[in-house]
This record gives sequence, structure tokens and C-alpha cells, in this order.
Amino acid sequence: MFRSGSNAKGTEWTATVQEEGVGQERKIGSIMVPKKWGYLGNWSVMWSERYTGPEIKTCNDVGYSKVLFGEPVANGGQVRPASHSNHLSDPANCPNSRIKDQGSSVCQEMGIMQ
Repeated sequence: MFRSGSNAKGTEWTATVQEEGVGQERKIGSIMVPKKWGYLGNWSVMWSERYTGPEIKTCNDVGYSKVLFGEPVANGGQVRPASHSNHLSDPANCPNSRIKDQGSSVCQEMGIMQ
């Protein structure tokens, strides 16, 4: 995510993703944040989410996905996180899902075939 512009109304922030091994960034969206909101806060959240399909009620309902979240940085990499924590939820503690640190990145893998 990066500051991609500003005007009298506010600041535009743009988010991109990069498919592992491909090397090409893809813009996934931008948002104009009103000036009165200020800049980014001192915390952030990264997650994956499924938007279609039947309601997930048990661990067996979780479809497979794997996401590698890079370290969030600001100001061209000059600002880095002081700490982080990893959490799974809904349903929590599924044996077929895991989150693990990979250097400064975090890998979230859901619905692993057992």
C-alpha cells in the first residue's frame, strides 16, 4: 500500500498485490481519504477472506488458499513494524489451517488437505 496522490480534498492510497513467482504487481484498489482523517494509524491488519460459497461452519468447510503477506512498510521502506501477532478465526484452531512467519513475511494457509 502506498500514497499515490493528494489534492485539496485528501490523500489517495493505492493497494497492490504480487503473485508469487510472477513478479508483476497488480493494483487491487485505491481510496481517497479525507484530509480531516489524517494519515495511517500506528497499526494495521492483513487478512484473506472468501466472499462466495456456503457458510463455513466447520473446519472441513474451509477451502484451500495460500497467501504470503509481505512486511507492511511506509515511506519507501523507512518505516517498518515494531511487532506483529498472527491469529486464525472463524472457525479458530482448525488443524487444516496455519499461519507461520517466513522471514519478515507471514504465510497464511487454509483448508490444507490432510
